Amino acid sequence: LATTLGRGQLGSPVNPMAALRAFRTRLVSLDLSRNELTVVDVGVLGGALQDPDAPLTGNKPTPSSLRHLNLSQNRLGRLCGGGGSARVHFPEAMSQLETLDASENELTRISGLDKLNNLRVLNLSKNKIRSAAGLEALGDSLFMLKLDHNLLATPAALRPLSCNKGLRVLTLAGNPLLGDGHGHGGIHRAAILCLLPQVRTIDSKALPK
Repeated sequence: LATTLGRGQLGSPVNPMAALRAFRTRLVSLDLSRNELTVVDVGVLGGALQDPDAPLTGNKPTPSSLRHLNLSQNRLGRLCGGGGSARVHFPEAMSQLETLDASENELTRISGLDKLNNLRVLNLSKNKIRSAAGLEALGDSLFMLKLDHNLLATPAALRPLSCNKGLRVLTLAGNPLLGDGHGHGGIHRAAILCLLPQVRTIDSKALPK
């Protein structure tokens, strides 16, 4: 089951969390894009999507069924707090997420993803991110990462991705790291192979083996 609460619908009189609880045991995809959100309390969201009658796994609640979450085109400033009001923190209840779209926000840094150990596709394009620090928490599960049109300026900004051994597809276009896009300045994509040998494709172009 998929549902969309986008284009300002979260501002409607209907309580969206109450609506989500009605089908929490079967919701797989949730679209919260284009709502002018500065804060998403995914702790509350994860709780709303959990089945209270589901058995505990060890001493932990059973994760929600949600696999795909779209937070794009909002005003989120961070994926986890530490100063500033715009933040998202992902709880263990959402550990089954496979795709997360947080593109076209106001993100400046990345953290709080350590519970998302099944995440395979992450879209962080069109933000204000200067470093990939924080993405190492995703480990080997991450397969595709979109970081195009951010503020990544040096190869060192990508070094944390060396911990993501399963990463194969990466987008970096529109970052200072690659120069002006016309071959002037920046580093060649092939040079990234030395830093990230596990990556096979950058900006839809295969790297030499």
